[in-house]
Amino acid sequence: MIQVVVYQKESGITKISVSGHAYYNEPGKDLVCASVSSIMTGLLNSFVELGIQGYNYVLQDNPAFIEVETKSPTERGNTILQVGLIQLRTIHEVYPQYIQINYRR
Repeated sequence: MIQVVVYQKESGITKISVSGHAYYNEPGKDLVCASVSSIMTGLLNSFVELGIQGYNYVLQDNPAFIEVETKSPTERGNTILQVGLIQLRTIHEVYPQYIQINYRR
């Protein structure tokens, strides 16, 4: 199962961590994993392309792990993270047995 952990403060999302595998299908054919990877990769690319500073990223293949974090959320950065979270929640609505989203303050 894919585990998503969202850390929030009043000022916005400070971190999104994604780990694990969905095992919806065999590796290379798993559309849930591919969807989550695409969302998170696009999210990270948005920070780079838009030149948004103050966010740190971790990408790891084995074990699968993607994380974006900041100590001081910006309005633009938070908007990108919110959009990514909406997309992840959409996948969870369709495939709840393969992706879990938890929130922490």
